Amino acid sequence: MPQWWTYTLGDFLMFSPRTYARLIERYNAGAWPWQLVGWAAAAAVLGLRLRPRWAGAAAAALLLGGTWVGMGYGFFWERYAAINFAARPLAAVCALEAVLLFRAARNGGLEPARTGDRRAGIGTLLLAAALLYPALAPLLGHGWRQAEIVGLMPDPTAIATIGWLLTMRGRGRGVLLAAPLLLVAVGALTLVALRRPEAAAPGLALLLGGAALARGKPAK
Repeated sequence: MPQWWTYTLGDFLMFSPRTYARLIERYNAGAWPWQLVGWAAAAAVLGLRLRPRWAGAAAAALLLGGTWVGMGYGFFWERYAAINFAARPLAAVCALEAVLLFRAARNGGLEPARTGDRRAGIGTLLLAAALLYPALAPLLGHGWRQAEIVGLMPDPTAIATIGWLLTMRGRGRGVLLAAPLLLVAVGALTLVALRRPEAAAPGLALLLGGAALARGKPAK
């Protein structure tokens, strides 16, 4: 019997790389044309970030909340649960994050960070990276059918949310960061186990978001 230290992440996977790839392909085929809606929502969030004001922050929270609803139900609950028993609990996490984002939009607890805030600059870059995330699939040889798009797949949706939250300040930001940080951690570990090089993307988002959260409440 092998010792525990001889196990790798891949030994804990309940599915093969081929099964995961086929899942994404079928999901994308069945979800069309919702990919356009999710991408447009993320683009709108980035546009609102470039013209910061409170009303824009509320609208961005609503848009991101909608992407968490779509991704949580469409991917985790409807698709991923067929090959991973952890998918349903993660769907519940997505639903909770959506509720928190809708609540933030209603209560106005978040507001745009001040001009020149370094974390806000990093957040804007992460938002842009989430929009470009679908290009990773063809660049890494997986093909466009495996492209992962905001609002449908967890990694780009979580990265966009982390990016937007880094551009915000106010009460509740740390709570809102918890779910996307969890998802990019799970995503990075899964991709490492699958030996897919795009694991670096959620891994970097985890480091940046975690560092921002560790620094605590931003200056007023």
